[in-house]
Amino acid sequence: MRRVLVGLVVLAGLVVAFGGLVMLLQRPMLYLASGTEPSAPADVEEVTLRTEDDLALGAWWVPPQGELQAAAIVLPGNAGTRAHREPLGRLLAEAGIGALLVDYRGYAGNPGRPNEDGLRRDARAARDWLEAREDGRDAPVLYLGESLGAAVAAGLATDQPPDGLLLRSPFPSLARAAAAAYGLPGVPAWLLPDRYPVAAQIAGLDDDVAVRVLAGEQDRIVPAELSGEVAEAAGADLVVLDDAGHNDPRWLDGALLEDTVIELRDAVR
Repeated sequence: MRRVLVGLVVLAGLVVAFGGLVMLLQRPMLYLASGTEPSAPADVEEVTLRTEDDLALGAWWVPPQGELQAAAIVLPGNAGTRAHREPLGRLLAEAGIGALLVDYRGYAGNPGRPNEDGLRRDARAARDWLEAREDGRDAPVLYLGESLGAAVAAGLATDQPPDGLLLRSPFPSLARAAAAAYGLPGVPAWLLPDRYPVAAQIAGLDDDVAVRVLAGEQDRIVPAELSGEVAEAAGADLVVLDDAGHNDPRWLDGALLEDTVIELRDAVR
């Protein structure tokens, strides 16, 4: 009996130690923050977003070509900077959509350290900045989120609902995404300090929010099946891009993305 008790104590200790290690490593593995601040092209406006916890975050506003038909907040994935999303900003601008290209805290020379609560604050600061613009107050608002940014967009949508929501390669929760990425049957949510319950948040949105969900057929990071669960929670169709991986360049300016953006713009006008 004594050996059994000792064994159970050792096992419990190993479980606690493993859980602590996972919690310690999650954020450095999840948030691949870059420390380089990009230079804005001449026709792009450099802006500053002020967060609730008083951080000043750099962002870009890509003005629309012609009349402003909608305004979009572009919430990126877990790597890169707003400079990498410039082609997407140009695509939106050509469709008459002003694009606010966001970089989170800790990214692109911004102060702070990224975490779920912090990124949600950053997204709210982006919406506040957009609402403060005289030309953006009456325009329909779209949120465009890619992967991790889709999770941030879902959180923002629960705080400040948009007119339209485009989620590219979303996951139903971070625990589900982690399990898929590492080939595990499951990851306990309690192990993760940041959880991003996307499907639950999307399911709670008002029916007036137009939702579109895109996924890549060959995505090995967020399999299309996981994005399909988000689409189902939203009551939306999942549109799959053939032969596309997670970081396919067509996600920035491809035909499917362009068609979806224009269709969503028209749906909320």
